[in-house]
Amino acid sequence: ETAPTVKVAVPAVCSVVESCFPAMIPQGTACTLTPFPDVDVQKFVFDGTEDFLELPQTFFHYAAFSSNGKHFVCDLQGTQTDSGDIILIDPVILRAAAPSVNGVVNAAAGAAMGGTGPQAVMGPTGARFDELHPKCAQLCHSFDAGRK
Repeated sequence: ETAPTVKVAVPAVCSVVESCFPAMIPQGTACTLTPFPDVDVQKFVFDGTEDFLELPQTFFHYAAFSSNGKHFVCDLQGTQTDSGDIILIDPVILRAAAPSVNGVVNAAAGAAMGGTGPQAVMGPTGARFDELHPKCAQLCHSFDAGRK
Protein backbone atom coordinates (compact mmCIF):
# COMPACT_ATOMS: atom_id res chain seq x y z
CA GLU A 1 0.00 0.00 0.00
CA THR A 2 1.39 3.39 -0.95
CA ALA A 3 1.01 6.56 1.06
CA PRO A 4 -1.37 9.18 -0.31
CA THR A 5 0.22 12.07 -2.19
CA VAL A 6 -0.48 15.70 -3.02
CA LYS A 7 -0.48 16.50 -6.73
CA VAL A 8 -1.12 19.76 -8.55
CA ALA A 9 -3.11 19.87 -11.79
CA VAL A 10 -0.86 22.14 -13.87
CA PRO A 11 -2.46 24.20 -16.65
CA ALA A 12 -1.12 23.93 -20.18
CA VAL A 13 -1.04 26.87 -22.60
CA CYS A 14 -2.75 26.03 -25.87
CA SER A 15 -3.36 27.72 -29.19
CA VAL A 16 -6.91 27.42 -30.54
CA VAL A 17 -6.70 25.81 -33.98
CA GLU A 18 -10.42 25.36 -34.49
CA SER A 19 -13.43 26.49 -32.45
CA CYS A 20 -17.08 25.51 -32.44
CA PHE A 21 -17.81 28.66 -30.41
CA PRO A 22 -15.66 31.44 -31.93
CA ALA A 23 -17.53 34.22 -30.09
CA MET A 24 -16.08 32.89 -26.84
CA ILE A 25 -12.89 31.18 -27.99
CA PRO A 26 -11.80 32.56 -31.38
CA GLN A 27 -9.48 30.64 -33.64
CA GLY A 28 -5.83 31.70 -33.22
CA THR A 29 -6.14 32.82 -29.58
CA ALA A 30 -4.26 31.33 -26.68
CA CYS A 31 -5.93 29.76 -23.66
CA THR A 32 -5.03 27.55 -20.74
CA LEU A 33 -6.45 24.10 -20.11
CA THR A 34 -6.16 22.38 -16.77
CA PRO A 35 -6.49 18.59 -16.65
CA PHE A 36 -8.70 17.92 -13.62
CA PRO A 37 -10.34 14.54 -13.05
CA ASP A 38 -13.45 15.73 -11.20
CA VAL A 39 -16.45 17.97 -11.77
CA ASP A 40 -16.59 19.30 -8.21
CA VAL A 41 -13.93 21.30 -6.38
CA GLN A 42 -13.62 21.09 -2.60
CA LYS A 43 -11.95 23.79 -0.48
CA PHE A 44 -9.30 22.25 1.80
CA VAL A 45 -7.45 25.31 3.19
CA PHE A 46 -9.15 28.64 2.51
CA ASP A 47 -10.35 30.60 5.54
CA GLY A 48 -10.13 28.15 8.44
CA THR A 49 -13.79 27.09 8.39
CA GLU A 50 -13.34 24.09 6.05
CA ASP A 51 -13.80 20.52 7.18
CA PHE A 52 -10.44 19.27 8.51
CA LEU A 53 -8.63 16.94 6.13
CA GLU A 54 -5.22 15.74 7.28
CA LEU A 55 -3.19 15.66 4.06
CA PRO A 56 -3.99 19.19 2.77
CA GLN A 57 -3.51 20.65 6.27
CA THR A 58 -0.16 18.87 6.59
CA PHE A 59 0.89 20.13 3.14
CA PHE A 60 -0.03 23.72 4.11
CA HIS A 61 1.94 23.43 7.38
CA TYR A 62 4.95 21.80 5.70
CA ALA A 63 5.16 24.51 3.02
CA ALA A 64 5.07 27.23 5.69
CA PHE A 65 7.54 25.37 7.91
CA SER A 66 10.05 24.61 5.13
CA SER A 67 10.04 28.25 3.99
CA ASN A 68 10.56 29.47 7.55
CA GLY A 69 7.12 31.10 7.46
CA LYS A 70 7.86 33.17 4.36
CA HIS A 71 5.51 31.27 2.01
CA PHE A 72 2.02 29.93 2.58
CA VAL A 73 0.48 27.69 -0.05
CA CYS A 74 -3.15 28.54 0.53
CA ASP A 75 -6.54 28.51 -1.13
CA LEU A 76 -5.93 24.79 -1.39
CA GLN A 77 -8.80 23.37 -3.40
CA GLY A 78 -9.32 20.32 -5.51
CA THR A 79 -10.45 16.77 -5.02
CA GLN A 80 -9.58 13.69 -3.03
CA THR A 81 -9.32 10.50 -5.07
CA ASP A 82 -10.60 7.11 -3.96
CA SER A 83 -7.00 6.15 -3.10
CA GLY A 84 -6.67 9.17 -0.76
CA ASP A 85 -4.49 11.32 -3.04
CA ILE A 86 -5.20 15.05 -3.10
CA ILE A 87 -5.25 16.75 -6.50
CA LEU A 88 -5.01 20.52 -6.19
CA ILE A 89 -6.14 23.05 -8.74
CA ASP A 90 -4.99 26.69 -8.84
CA PRO A 91 -3.27 26.99 -5.43
CA VAL A 92 -2.17 30.44 -4.26
CA ILE A 93 1.31 31.16 -2.87
CA LEU A 94 1.23 33.94 -0.32
CA ARG A 95 4.72 35.42 0.05
CA ALA A 96 6.24 37.82 2.51
CA ALA A 97 7.10 41.10 0.84
CA ALA A 98 10.81 41.77 0.63
CA PRO A 99 11.77 44.82 2.68
CA SER A 100 12.37 47.88 0.56
CA VAL A 101 14.20 51.10 1.37
CA ASN A 102 10.98 53.02 0.80
CA GLY A 103 9.05 50.75 3.17
CA VAL A 104 11.66 51.04 5.93
CA VAL A 105 11.85 54.84 5.58
CA ASN A 106 8.04 55.17 5.61
CA ALA A 107 7.74 52.93 8.67
CA ALA A 108 10.45 54.88 10.51
CA ALA A 109 8.90 58.22 9.54
CA GLY A 110 5.45 57.07 10.65
CA ALA A 111 6.80 55.89 14.00
CA ALA A 112 8.74 59.14 14.49
CA MET A 113 5.53 61.09 13.93
CA GLY A 114 3.66 58.99 16.48
CA GLY A 115 1.84 56.85 13.96
CA THR A 116 0.41 53.73 15.55
CA GLY A 117 -2.44 53.00 13.14
CA PRO A 118 -3.02 49.47 11.95
CA GLN A 119 -1.10 48.44 8.88
CA ALA A 120 -2.62 46.02 6.40
CA VAL A 121 -0.42 42.95 6.27
CA MET A 122 -0.91 41.04 3.06
CA GLY A 123 1.76 38.38 3.50
CA PRO A 124 2.12 35.39 5.79
CA THR A 125 1.76 36.07 9.52
CA GLY A 126 1.56 33.92 12.62
CA ALA A 127 -2.06 34.95 13.13
CA ARG A 128 -2.94 34.03 9.55
CA PHE A 129 -1.18 30.67 9.95
CA ASP A 130 -3.28 29.93 13.05
CA GLU A 131 -6.45 31.01 11.25
CA LEU A 132 -5.83 28.80 8.22
CA HIS A 133 -4.38 25.89 10.21
CA PRO A 134 -6.44 25.78 13.45
CA LYS A 135 -5.01 22.42 14.51
CA CYS A 136 -2.13 20.23 13.51
CA ALA A 137 -2.53 16.88 11.83
CA GLN A 138 -0.63 13.93 13.26
CA LEU A 139 1.89 14.17 10.39
CA CYS A 140 2.71 17.80 11.28
CA HIS A 141 4.58 16.62 14.36
CA SER A 142 7.00 14.59 12.21
CA PHE A 143 8.62 17.81 10.91
CA ASP A 144 7.52 20.45 13.47
CA ALA A 145 7.62 18.72 16.83
CA GLY A 146 7.37 22.00 18.76
CA ARG A 147 3.98 22.95 17.32
CA LYS A 148 0.80 21.97 19.15
